[in-house]
Amino acid sequence: MKSNRIFILMIFLLLFLSFGKVQILHAYTEIPVENGGELSGTITFKGEPPVNPPAKVIFNPEYCGNSVYEETYVMNPQNKGLEKVVISICSNDQFMIPRK
Repeated sequence: MKSNRIFILMIFLLLFLSFGKVQILHAYTEIPVENGGELSGTITFKGEPPVNPPAKVIFNPEYCGNSVYEETYVMNPQNKGLEKVVISICSNDQFMIPRK
């Protein structure tokens, strides 16, 4: 049994190394920014926030139970502020305000 694990590990390692150099892809190119700024704030819900749906537990239900609640919306109950929020700011010439 142990020799089978070593054999499988060796095959996996050989396949991994046979692909050669791994390139890391970047989503954007960094450029120097002059007169840059900082964005901060709180994202909150107006009205009642949606309820996180339950997810069926597939592995270890004896430990986790039959379902757990997904963390689609992680929220502070006092101010309805969301956690783990990503804000994307897109640049498009037709929406930019010309500087005077």
